[in-house]
Amino acid sequence: MPDAGPIGGIYTAILNIPSENIYVMAGDLPRISPGLLLYTEGLVDENPGYDAYVPVNKGFYEPLLAVYSKRIMPFLAGRIDNGEFRITGMFENARIMRIEEDKWRRYDPEGLSFLNINRKEDVKKIDELHKESTV
Repeated sequence: MPDAGPIGGIYTAILNIPSENIYVMAGDLPRISPGLLLYTEGLVDENPGYDAYVPVNKGFYEPLLAVYSKRIMPFLAGRIDNGEFRITGMFENARIMRIEEDKWRRYDPEGLSFLNINRKEDVKKIDELHKESTV
C-alpha cells in the first residue's frame, strides 16, 4: 500500500499471513525485551477474541509493538479507505486488550522496548545503553 505508512504495512502483512495473529515490531526499536514478547504471546493465547493486544506506555498506545488479529482488517481497511493513517484511530471501535504499564514493566522495567531511533542523539543513547549492559 504505497503512501499508507505503517498502517498500510500492517494491513498488507495481515492480508498475507496464514495465521490468525501477527506480531508487529517497528524496525527502529533495537532493545525489545524477549520477556515482553513472550508475555504478550501468552496474553493472546489466554485471552482470545481481541482485535489487537497493545502495550500502553505513559498513557499512550504503542501500536508498533503489538499483536494484531485478522479480525482488525475491517478497521484497517476503513481507515485506509478514508485516508486516515493514524493507527490508534481505529482503536476507538476495535476490541483492544490494553497491556498496561504495570504489567509489561515486569518484563521490561526501564521501558527500553519502546526506545526508538529517530535522530543521531538516539543512536548515542542506544550506544551508551549497550556499553552499560556489556560491562
